[in-house]
Amino acid sequence: MKYRHFFINKGIISAVFALCISNVSYALSNDPLGKHFLQKAVGDLSNCGPISALMARQYSQKNYKVVNLASSIRDARGQSHQDSSDDMFFSESTQGRWWKMSDIKSYFNKHNVAYKPLLVSNNPREIVNALRNNQIVLINLNMNDIPRGTRSIGKPYFTFPVPGGWGHYLMIIGFDYIDGELVFEAHDSFRRAGKNRLFYAKNIMRAVKRYYPETLLVKKH
Repeated sequence: MKYRHFFINKGIISAVFALCISNVSYALSNDPLGKHFLQKAVGDLSNCGPISALMARQYSQKNYKVVNLASSIRDARGQSHQDSSDDMFFSESTQGRWWKMSDIKSYFNKHNVAYKPLLVSNNPREIVNALRNNQIVLINLNMNDIPRGTRSIGKPYFTFPVPGGWGHYLMIIGFDYIDGELVFEAHDSFRRAGKNRLFYAKNIMRAVKRYYPETLLVKKH
């Protein structure tokens, strides 16, 4: 950080303060290298819930690491005692229905993952504050409400209309400001391009509120 020397005593404090503020970075990431990111298999339309739970557990518990993703998904699903009869995407390969937030809570409770629910409002400040406190945030949203992105911002793939919405879990890990606008950094397991992906916060907040407004704040142990 560079400072200029002023010979005017009056106002020197405010001048230095202004220079400090201009050099402050407001960006924050709780997983800047993406070491907790996990990617779904190609064609997998059912496992974003278990995978997001696994990513969150890796973040929360430093001694836990997913070695074999397919095996870890099967183990997680086997612990949820779910009924697959109502799932339009159930198959032998996916071994179950879309996970509900209650399934993720059940998984966290079983493995002592520290979390607390948060109902989102129109103000993203609560999520920003959680991120500042070294928490990550699991959200469930309709990806059809998220605009297709370009480069590193926005949805990195096409989604087609699904009855009830294209439900999908993301793990928010950080935030930044681009041209003065708040963006969230997230892990989206659907594509490799979803690693440390940026989304405009206003789009995330709207999509979450419209689809499933309860989020989970996950803490480090």
